[in-house]
Amino acid sequence: MGLFTNAKRRQASAPARPGTAPLASGRRLRSQLSPGECAELLGQVFDGYRPRRYRELPPLVPAGIQWTAAQGAPSFALSGDDDSDDFLLFTFADAGGATEAGIFPLGSGDARLTLKVVGHWKQRDQSLSSVGTWAPGTVRLTPPPIEDALVDGTLQAAGYPLTPPNRAKVAEQFTMMFLVKCQEFVGSREGARGAERFVNTHKERADWTSLTGPLRSALSLLAEWEPAVLPYVQDLPLRCRALLLEWDGDGASSVWSHLETAQ
Repeated sequence: MGLFTNAKRRQASAPARPGTAPLASGRRLRSQLSPGECAELLGQVFDGYRPRRYRELPPLVPAGIQWTAAQGAPSFALSGDDDSDDFLLFTFADAGGATEAGIFPLGSGDARLTLKVVGHWKQRDQSLSSVGTWAPGTVRLTPPPIEDALVDGTLQAAGYPLTPPNRAKVAEQFTMMFLVKCQEFVGSREGARGAERFVNTHKERADWTSLTGPLRSALSLLAEWEPAVLPYVQDLPLRCRALLLEWDGDGASSVWSHLETAQ
């Protein structure tokens, strides 16, 4: 990944607020389609770049952002890797039934805004037009959104009842998966002791009042440690969900083998 060794090309610019990663300038576009229709077309574009690693993991995932501009606040944001495996953030704002969009790659300088994905998008949306750029710092990455229903929805998709023990076990599995990923990042720079400190801090500071609270706490703590990792964890909630749903339910080590099958 080269997160810390190739920071000039890949890393978001230095943060101005703790736990967020401000991005440089963005490509500004308009479409006569709605934000939802634009997102659907872009999903088709990205699905054509490579086979899905997991069937249930879409190529574009909901992204966490803070919008700093006075106007043009988006309804939602998505992120994913383009055909060159480079991170892109897309923002979608409703413009009276049409869409004002932004594309924000990593790096700096407007030269990087010449993006092949714009042409690929235009092939599917003839109304799409470029209307300038968004200023640097218009958007900041934050930890990705995590729906309250993530645990229950995963259980239901796998066909298991929402019993208290099942919910607790799947929530614990999600937490473990999140912490493993966090430990990989922290350990790559601070070694095993640093990764252990991170886990201990999470135990002390995590929100244990809900099933998804520890997941949000883990990513918030990771973002405080190093905001530059934020582009690389936007898909983590849905990636863990997809991995769980493709896990062999008959395996002894599978979380599914320890769940109740009837209420």
